[in-house]
Amino acid sequence: MSRYHLALEALRRARRAAEPAQELAAHCHDTLERHHDYIREHLEDLPEVRDRVWDPTTARPVHLDSPTRRRPWAELPVPCALCGSSFA
Repeated sequence: MSRYHLALEALRRARRAAEPAQELAAHCHDTLERHHDYIREHLEDLPEVRDRVWDPTTARPVHLDSPTRRRPWAELPVPCALCGSSFA
């Protein structure tokens, strides 16, 4: 299930429909259709889907081709699963 499917499901279950809900639903459906066609032609995800990564410091997506892309996860300490000590 993609983020577009999740957005459509959230809109479907919403008790009150926000004004831009129809526009968002149309965008999600259009993107899913475009993705469907693209993967059959190129045998891979759309670049906007394929190159998306999460920035754990901001909890926002960052695209791999972004000129401002950082690798914040490389700077985060990694806690030991056994003792909880952090190491880089």
